[in-house]
Amino acid sequence: QDSNKDSSASRTIVIKIGGSSITNKAEIETLDSQMLDWVCKTISSSNTLYPTTRGRNKFIIVHGAGSFGHHTAKKFGLCGQTKV
Repeated sequence: QDSNKDSSASRTIVIKIGGSSITNKAEIETLDSQMLDWVCKTISSSNTLYPTTRGRNKFIIVHGAGSFGHHTAKKFGLCGQTKV
C-alpha cells in the first residue's frame, strides 16, 4: 500500500517560518520569544491533532533571517538586489 495515501503512516512535514514572524525586524537581532513559543507549541500539538498509528510525524523546520540578518544585509548593501 502506498504510505502517502495511508493516514496512519507517519509523515515528514516541512514548515517554513518567516523570520519576521519570530523576530522584531524594527530592532537588530531581537527575538519575539512569545511568538516563537506559540509556533513551537503549535507544531508540537500537531502530533496530537493528527495522530498516526505508526510513529510520530517528523518535521523539517526552516526559517528566514528576520532581524538577525536584514539589518546586516542592509548595512552591506545586500538588500535583495541580484546582478546577472
